[in-house]
Amino acid sequence: PGMRFTRRGIDANGNVANFVETEQILAHSKGQVSSFVQIRGSIPLFWKSPANLKYTPPVHLEQDEEANYKALSLHVGQLLEKYGTGPKSLVFLNLVDRENDQGKLGEAFEEALRNLKREHRGDALREECIDHVWFDFHHECSGEGGWENVHKLVDLTEEALHAQGFFLTDPKQQRMESQKGIIRTNCMDCLDRTNVAQSLIARQSLILQLKALLGEEGSLEDVSGALGDDFERQFREIWGDNADEISVLYAGTPALKGDFTRTGKRTTAGLVKDGANSMVRYVINNFQDHRRQEAVDFLLQGKVSTYESEKSTLARAWEDVRSSVDIDLWTKLTMPNERNNAISATLSIGLKPRKNGQEKIKREGAAEDEKWRKEFKVNGHFDA
Repeated sequence: PGMRFTRRGIDANGNVANFVETEQILAHSKGQVSSFVQIRGSIPLFWKSPANLKYTPPVHLEQDEEANYKALSLHVGQLLEKYGTGPKSLVFLNLVDRENDQGKLGEAFEEALRNLKREHRGDALREECIDHVWFDFHHECSGEGGWENVHKLVDLTEEALHAQGFFLTDPKQQRMESQKGIIRTNCMDCLDRTNVAQSLIARQSLILQLKALLGEEGSLEDVSGALGDDFERQFREIWGDNADEISVLYAGTPALKGDFTRTGKRTTAGLVKDGANSMVRYVINNFQDHRRQEAVDFLLQGKVSTYESEKSTLARAWEDVRSSVDIDLWTKLTMPNERNNAISATLSIGLKPRKNGQEKIKREGAAEDEKWRKEFKVNGHFDA
């Protein structure tokens, strides 16, 4: 566990960064309950992209193929043991780009999964369980059709949704059905793109659950169309809030692309808000996260890890500044209204001298002044 740029990838025990299990629970008025579980987690290879003042730090693949294979095998084994085995019971939904560093990382992951399945060839259980779906989110949503293309995710995961099913009880709370598998979604941070994808998959599962609960004879489209505006609004708000909570913990700000999660479409106001949150993320991730990571390590492990080798010169200089001043970060977002159609966003950094910081500066200044005076007195050049 940890922060965005200080915790990436997998460890030797098969644990991954930003691993989150989300369960959507539906309680029916007649007493029946249904639920659907999804997970997210960093790409399960040894890799990192430490903050270096660039908006998108370069990705570094670490370890050799054997080490990656062992860690990935452990991770897959843990997921199959926890969530069940069967056809398409473990679907890796990969949303990273197919180009540049993201593409190289995605290809390495795809090859590692291919090797894992090759090693288990003949083991029908393992071979049929694992599926890898690579959906280049940015490319798909920037091409013809735009953000409407994101709904292709529903088609790509439809077979897995039907195979895995969902948890369901009768009115007396006796289990009728169980979910048999899991969809594991990732992008680079497992935040913004992942949030959009999981909300769409959750909605599709919800329609399947309603069809089973209500005993509807119509198609899934009929059930989907029967959902009222109020229900849709509440559903989107719940998933929007979920996205923000996870994002604040890992990256320091609410999620990007939240307007789509909450409204079903991209808006100008949403784009501006994303820009403001991106600026705040940049400052937090480059200058504050290593300290937040040390706090997490101390809280969970009882020790503090050091990241000196990964800190930039400016990050260390920032620590010197913080020893003398209190620093506050905040954003101000001005939305359009009846009188003013302009939308603006500002990032503000507030500096307030600390009392002990001022004293420290005075002491250090006095010491330097005394040293200078003594030096010139010795050389005979000082005349007070």
